[in-house]
Order: sequence, then structure tokens, then C-alpha cells
Amino acid sequence: LAKIDVEGAELEVLAGMRGLLAANPDMGVIAEYAVSHLARVGTSEAEWEAFRAEHAFDLYRIDDLTGACVPLAGFSALREHASSNVLLCQPGSLLPGAVAAGGAE
Repeated sequence: LAKIDVEGAELEVLAGMRGLLAANPDMGVIAEYAVSHLARVGTSEAEWEAFRAEHAFDLYRIDDLTGACVPLAGFSALREHASSNVLLCQPGSLLPGAVAAGGAE
């Protein structure tokens, strides 16, 4: 599991991790996703979706208060949130439960 919070440059970091992700197919990523960062850093919701599709990741929004991982159909569901921590992981991964439990699983 990798945690990335680089004020909008998350996709650049993820691009640099392609080899690591390919070598570790069960690896998950927690990243900050903020709509306000998209235009400022010159990226888009579509680019996030393309990255997610390339790695066949499921997408979850992590509730800041409870740690619960809420499944999302796509990044468009985050438009109403100023900033969210998201979990990207493979279907069937145990990571959503482990994140919600604070890593206890």
C-alpha cells in the first residue's frame, strides 16, 4: 500500500510507479483527489479514470471521520467534495476492510 499526497501531482507520482504497480499487482494506493487541483496542475478527471482503467482498480472514497471505504463508480462522484482521500485497489482486495479497521486486518 502506498499513500500519496503531493498537492495535485499525484498522477505524476503514479506515472512513475507504473513498474512498481505492474510488479505488485495486489498493491493499493491511497491518494488525495481534489477537484481544485485538477485545473491548477493541468490534469483532468478523465486522466484519473484512464489511470484507474489501465490498472483495473476499484475506487473508494475514504470517509475522513470513520475510515470507512465507500465504493464509487468513478471519479465523477467526487465532484461535490473539495478534497478526498481515495483508495485504488484490485477487485476483491482486502484493503478496503483493512483501511476501515485502521490496518488491523
